[in-house]
Formats: sequence, structure tokens, C-alpha cells
Amino acid sequence: MKHEERMTYHNPQCIRKNWIDLCGKWDFEFDAENVGLKEHWYDSHKFSQEITVPFVYQSSLSGIEEEKNIPIVWYKKSVELKKTDERILLNF
Repeated sequence: MKHEERMTYHNPQCIRKNWIDLCGKWDFEFDAENVGLKEHWYDSHKFSQEITVPFVYQSSLSGIEEEKNIPIVWYKKSVELKKTDERILLNF
């Protein structure tokens, strides 16, 4: 994934010089049968949908707008990081 040109920092008082905004398109899958862990979806599953993060799948802004409550869902996002000796902190 290439980093988008437009970046929005959600807390301007705490701006850091090196950060990546993970909002945007993510791969997405409902797991209504709770088989994702057993079938190792984290390794090789082909996700069938895209979701716009940070919106929940029930929202029209997510691009999915599913009204049913499905308690197990999967998100997947690939991010390229530059090799560094610095510590990397990932916040959700």
C-alpha cells in the first residue's frame, strides 16, 4: 500500500513527525460461522468485501451498511514500513 498524499492527524496537539493514517479502504469479511481462526483466515483467506475505516459496517459510510449484528468480523490491511531501528507503535 502506498501512503496517501492527504493525511489528517486526529489530535493536532500531539503531532508526530513519522506516522501513518490507517483510515481508508480495508479488506473485510463477516465470520458468522466463527471459522476464521480454525481456517487460518489471517494467512490466506480471500476477503470478499472492502470497508471504509473508521466507520462500522452498519454505517452507510463504511460502504457495507449491514443491519444484522454479526459478532465476528475480520479486517485486513497491508502497510509498508521503512526499515528503522526505532520502535514502532501501532494504535487502534
